[in-house]
Formats: sequence, C-alpha cells, structure tokens
Amino acid sequence: MQRMNKLRPFVRTFLKEASEVFEMYIYTMGIRQYSLEMAKLLDPQVEYFKDKVIY
Repeated sequence: MQRMNKLRPFVRTFLKEASEVFEMYIYTMGIRQYSLEMAKLLDPQVEYFKDKVIY
C-alpha cells in the first residue's frame, strides 16, 4: 500500500496532551489496512490508540 502523508506541526505534542484528558480512537471510512497504517504513523510506540482503531 503506497501513501503519502504529512503530519501537522506539533501533532505529537497534541496527541500526548490529549491522551491525558481523553480516551482517543482513530476512525476512518477507509479500509482496514489504511487505518492500521495511519495508526502506526501517528502512534509508532502504541501509546495512545492501542487497539482503538475503528474502520
């Protein structure tokens, strides 16, 4: 699966701070493979989303 994504500035800071206040999920209308790849990109250490990917 090929894709090109660019993360917004300070997205890692946002995820860290938001995870302290909210229970976070990834939701997409895309296919399962896409949603899992985005989870790896946004959360490579599996700190924020764990098994909370909804597709």
